[in-house]
Amino acid sequence: RRAAALGTLVDLVSDRARAKVLRELAPLLEELGDVAGATGRFQELSALDPNDVDALSALERAAEKNGDWERAVALLARRATLASRVDDVRRIRLRRATLLEERLGRSDEARTELEALLAATGDHLSVLRVLADLHQRLGAPLRAAPLWMRASAVTTDRAEAADLLRRACEAFLVGGDVDAARRVLEGLETFAQSESVALLAVAVERQ
Repeated sequence: RRAAALGTLVDLVSDRARAKVLRELAPLLEELGDVAGATGRFQELSALDPNDVDALSALERAAEKNGDWERAVALLARRATLASRVDDVRRIRLRRATLLEERLGRSDEARTELEALLAATGDHLSVLRVLADLHQRLGAPLRAAPLWMRASAVTTDRAEAADLLRRACEAFLVGGDVDAARRVLEGLETFAQSESVALLAVAVERQ
């Protein structure tokens, strides 16, 4: 009944008042399970107010549900420009990079997105790990290795730091920079002793 009343009202008021009604009507329709109706109303709201973050979020969810990945990444880019908190910017742009790589197969764009994110917001463990892993999958271990090292400096967990340094050492080794691998290994051996570190030391010495 409330939704029906708002649906009638929305067509009778000015644009400014219409946006206000739509902000109430669209989520109400979503709660009632009328996904198509809610999406349509969110689209109307977004046309009236392109900076409405709730409308953008709802439209992005709808795009993902429908497999419209191009629209989803475009909406995520818009949401990122409007986010006021650094944590929100990171979360949104990480999601965008994931869709670029996994859904659209545009790994280079995903890499550029993550590099720009680090430049804009500073080192963050999750972003560093995702970007380093992406570099490795794209066959660029020497670009991944410094990121693993930066990640090891960010984490407060000693075991995780050791694992990240091990990854850095392995990446340098795979990339052919044996001297860098040896330097990382020397630092690693000072505070982490394990079978994997011992095997890595053997691999480095064989080079």
